[in-house]
Amino acid sequence: MVEATSKIVERISDRDLLEMKEMDERLSISIHFYCLMGCASFFGKPEMLPFIASRIVQLTMKNGLCIYSIIGFVQFATMICSNNAKNVESASSIGKAAMSCYRERYNTAYMLPALYSLYYGHGAFHTEP
Repeated sequence: MVEATSKIVERISDRDLLEMKEMDERLSISIHFYCLMGCASFFGKPEMLPFIASRIVQLTMKNGLCIYSIIGFVQFATMICSNNAKNVESASSIGKAAMSCYRERYNTAYMLPALYSLYYGHGAFHTEP
């Protein structure tokens, strides 16, 4: 599932994310639930994180973007960075695109700590100075 999702977002950019339509509210609640499951699985059952992060990205690519999708993209990118050293550059580009989209499209204060701790604490140190 991770490989299939990686192929879907292989060359995604912040422009692609910004041009996506907004997800409907009902599905956004499901994405939010997946994000909470991803955070819980990181500590309790880390082997589930690849499935959860991949599912968030796949639902987003199919149905549009919401604020919780950004966390899903960052979770997916950091999961790839942690598990596969040879794909760090592509994973980093996914994380950078998600963070850039967040700054331009949403930029809310309540999501910032979670995104920064995920992105800079688990993935960005592989490629950022």
